[in-house]
Amino acid sequence: MQQVSSWATRQALKGSSQGEEDVNAVYADIITKLARTRGQQQYADGDFEALIRTLEKQEQRASEFVRFGLMKPLKVSSIIGAVRNTIAASRDVVLSVLEPYVSSLNARLDALEPIRAQLAGFVDTMNSFYRNKSVRLDVNRGMRIDSKSGDRLAPSMLSSGEGQLLFILASTITAKERGGLFMIDEPEISLNVKWQRQLLRALLDLTGDSKIQFVMATHSIELLTLYDEFVLDLEDVSERK
Repeated sequence: MQQVSSWATRQALKGSSQGEEDVNAVYADIITKLARTRGQQQYADGDFEALIRTLEKQEQRASEFVRFGLMKPLKVSSIIGAVRNTIAASRDVVLSVLEPYVSSLNARLDALEPIRAQLAGFVDTMNSFYRNKSVRLDVNRGMRIDSKSGDRLAPSMLSSGEGQLLFILASTITAKERGGLFMIDEPEISLNVKWQRQLLRALLDLTGDSKIQFVMATHSIELLTLYDEFVLDLEDVSERK
């Protein structure tokens, strides 16, 4: 669990740095737009409402990032209220500031999107296996597992199958960035039949287009059936003598 928590924090810091670089460019744009605004009408009334709708969509999108502690809740109602009360003569100035602000939010969300998608993939995959317990992950607080009643569970309180599944998926997601050969010996041990059927698909979905290759040694028909074109039989060469 600590391995996943540390990995998530590192990824979030990288995404935040990229977002800050994009935001710096946005504020330079604000100054440029304000310098051009004086004495000119740059925006139509439709631009005003379009930017407000964009802000509302960004607030909704941001909730998925809040889920993992990647950012604080985005509350735009006060901004929208102030904008709607702006007198017509001041609208160009307000929009000159608001438009780059909207762009800065997009820059931040876009920079954090890759890590958000990875965190969501890992957490949702874990929760698709577990029953009567759930996994949560916050880049500030770390990873935790809760019982159905909301009690926090230590890894030692998981069943052998649940613990093995956590280890395999956590090791996979944290190795995704560097890639390489991932060898798993008899992953079916402690996993029920349903989990065996789901395991390979879950691993492939988690790694996506990364440079990870899986090599497994298994006796499980459930693991082999869906991917029989990739199966090789191992022989004891000593018997040929």
